[in-house]
Amino acid sequence: MPFCNIIEPIFERSFISDSYACRKGKGTHAAVNRLKTLIQHYPYSIKIDIRKYFQSIRQDLLFSILSRKIGDQSILWLIRHILRSYREPHPIDDRGNYLLNFDGPLGIPIGNLTSQFFANVYLNPFDHFVKETLGVKAYLRYVDDMLVLHHSKQRLYEIKNEISDYLLNQNHLSIHENCAHVVPVRDGIDFLGYRVFPSHVLVRNGNGHRFLKRFKKLRVQYREKQIALFDVTQSVVSWIGHVSHADSWGLRTSLFENAKIVKKGDISGKSSSCDSGRFLEQQSRKLPIGEPEQQDPR
Repeated sequence: MPFCNIIEPIFERSFISDSYACRKGKGTHAAVNRLKTLIQHYPYSIKIDIRKYFQSIRQDLLFSILSRKIGDQSILWLIRHILRSYREPHPIDDRGNYLLNFDGPLGIPIGNLTSQFFANVYLNPFDHFVKETLGVKAYLRYVDDMLVLHHSKQRLYEIKNEISDYLLNQNHLSIHENCAHVVPVRDGIDFLGYRVFPSHVLVRNGNGHRFLKRFKKLRVQYREKQIALFDVTQSVVSWIGHVSHADSWGLRTSLFENAKIVKKGDISGKSSSCDSGRFLEQQSRKLPIGEPEQQDPR
């Protein structure tokens, strides 16, 4: 998006290296690769996320953070216009009392590219607090998903409390306290769709089942001539691109070894075999069929 292309370079130099959302050369796979390195050096971890993050962002604080680095008034005017076009209702308790001591506009739209960038910028001062004030060496963040690794279980709980206090006092944000537990890394860390262990990486439970359900639906749509083979291939390649970052060879071969892509009206024989064979041949170049990829030696 042109707007993000203009303002992103302004903030890129101020981001910590282990912030992975909405940045060139970063993303979920880079974050998981970084975790694969860190997990070799620390025995414990804690994962922290924020309650209703996008809905709880204070627009005045966000604009203040943005305006410190953006001097162009036309860009600031556009940012004001974007923010004022959206407003979340203030959260209330069971008695109808406001949960925040703040009555200004809250929230940014979920899923919008501009909002994703804004959400990353909003926690940039917090990242520096974690790295520089708390002195945390092993810290990763992707939007509002945070992960801290350490040698001490007690220190991780202290860090969690310090993070919670900062977010509440500085940003009026609250974390999911009941979900933030210290766990041994040997048990695996759920992070960004993967379960990362010191020796290997798996896709999260249910990922294969969800894809198989989608794959069956695509095959039905292709059989009924509602979609082209290209549409099936695109969906498969996208999924493979995700799971190939994990040790998923067995999962992929089990899903594709008996795959048949047949159009309605075809009979078992030359026509269906051609379609299925061509489909699997195309996918073999994308890693589901063929030799297993080399395991990471780390």
